[in-house]
Amino acid sequence: MKKILLASAASFAFAGAAAADITFSGSANVGFGELNDDSTGGALNGATGAQMYQNISLTTTMSGETDTGLAFGASITFRNGDDIDLDAGDLDYDGDLSTASFGNVFISGDWGKLTFDRNGLDNLWNDDFSHDIQYDYSFDAFSFSLTYDIDGSGDSEEWSAKISYALDAFDASLATDDSGEFDITLGYQITSEIKVSLTNESDTGENTLKGVYDDGTFNASLAISDTDSEWDLGLGYTANGIAIAANYGDQDTGDESWDLSASYDLGGGLTVKAMTNESDAYYVGLAMSF
Repeated sequence: MKKILLASAASFAFAGAAAADITFSGSANVGFGELNDDSTGGALNGATGAQMYQNISLTTTMSGETDTGLAFGASITFRNGDDIDLDAGDLDYDGDLSTASFGNVFISGDWGKLTFDRNGLDNLWNDDFSHDIQYDYSFDAFSFSLTYDIDGSGDSEEWSAKISYALDAFDASLATDDSGEFDITLGYQITSEIKVSLTNESDTGENTLKGVYDDGTFNASLAISDTDSEWDLGLGYTANGIAIAANYGDQDTGDESWDLSASYDLGGGLTVKAMTNESDAYYVGLAMSF
């Protein structure tokens, strides 16, 4: 990602500022694809057959630091266009990316970090809900985060919290909110390539055991849930700019799903990407970063 420095401390001549700058970064995606999903009407842009997608994003990041070492900053992203979700396992279509978020503003010091982003911060336990303020603090092997929804927004989940602990090969985390529900995850790094974890979800009573192998070139993961024998298997390979990933799952509804994705990094911020899944949905396109 290229960054362009537009201003320095000399341009921000307010009291107490020791350094400040503004940078720009951007991305763009273009390609074609077809969805065969009843929830989307089986089409892109409301039309049948292969359709084109295109989007452009521009992010502005501002940062500074006072003479006493207090850091502060803000960022905002402008997006325009439409998109097929490029995340593995998800071929959803978003037909309107022509938005600008409220952006986020932060201030941090030895006491921790405060981030302000109106309706832009995920509930730490259930990301179906959004909050306005987040506080983060780390000490020794512990880290703590708390979010709060100032205006309420009609949601019952007004706050959420997460505490994590990591020491040597062991890690643990607890996430909850004011619904009273919680997730607990325990993990252990057996070797540098192999890790196992166990997650309990209080709202469903579901326990999920997951094993991951990753040597930097090959990776594999297997997650097994005690809810109706639900499981997911993932395999991947990454080397010389080529990345291939395959996922297969058997859900508690009895439905089987799979997806296959591939990408090739051409260097300089340009990548060719493609993906398909069990419904014969697909996309092929270019991803650019600047």
